[in-house]
Amino acid sequence: MMLRRDGATACAIVALLASEWAGAAALYAEDETPEALPDQHLVAIDNGVVCAVRNVSNAFSGGALECMNYAGKRLATPFGSDPVAQVSCNKLLCCAVDQATGHAMCWNPSSGMMIESPEVQFVQISVGPRVVCGLQAADRTAICWSHQITGKSHEKALNGRREAVAQVSCGAVHCCAILATSGAVECWGENKHHQLEGPVSERGFSQISAAKNGRFTIALERETGHVFGWGDSSLGEVSNIPQDEPFIHISAGEQFGCGVTVAARKLRCWGRTATLGVEKKLHNLEGHILRSVSAGARMLCVTTEEFRHYCLHTNHFL
Repeated sequence: MMLRRDGATACAIVALLASEWAGAAALYAEDETPEALPDQHLVAIDNGVVCAVRNVSNAFSGGALECMNYAGKRLATPFGSDPVAQVSCNKLLCCAVDQATGHAMCWNPSSGMMIESPEVQFVQISVGPRVVCGLQAADRTAICWSHQITGKSHEKALNGRREAVAQVSCGAVHCCAILATSGAVECWGENKHHQLEGPVSERGFSQISAAKNGRFTIALERETGHVFGWGDSSLGEVSNIPQDEPFIHISAGEQFGCGVTVAARKLRCWGRTATLGVEKKLHNLEGHILRSVSAGARMLCVTTEEFRHYCLHTNHFL
């Protein structure tokens, strides 16, 4: 697995032209080409809050948004009973896309304070503790803006760069995007742990996930379903990525990564997973076919084929 070392494409907060999200694909049979599934129905965030889109009927429908903390206490959201198409959270910020209007609303899940966001329609959004990136519905441009817990945001532009992208993912100190045509990876932000130096693949990539701690990145290769990783691997975040079977969906937490396998639709994790108790709790998922996984700092949730959400830290279905 070759990694680029130039880092020349790293840039400031971006605005990118984008095409359809390549990861939004239906489930494939075992003998078909694996593609990434949209990581849009469930999110686990760093400060002990889970937000889930409930009562979903298929991969492209919306549902009611529910948020709760570790203790199971329900937290208010700005959507009420209105259906939500997609939600993303990181540390003290959550953003969700209204199913009817396509507008994004961002808020602090603990305090309920609203955070300003651009008045445009989105089809995908990714939240980091410093920046939010959203894929616009009108022209498929991905605009990114910095946010402050004061309730204000400041939209940034890309300094003239215009590239079609398929998906964007933001971690603690960096973001990465997949270019729509080639499937190549472009990353920007801090590069202390070489987390910007993405892999080169002739096939390209179908899904990417920037780690919650900002130290590493993982990506799912087109056609093969193999997972590539780069950046810090002091706890096996990159070096211990399974290479013996393909995956259909992946997610990077703080010091670990997880994926759903193509053949068995089961969960496999690597890196520092002992604190999650993954190995001890996997038996609770026996008999369930998994669609996707969402990793937080010290928590992990999965979505089943029936769009039910199971979180390992609470040890029950949401």
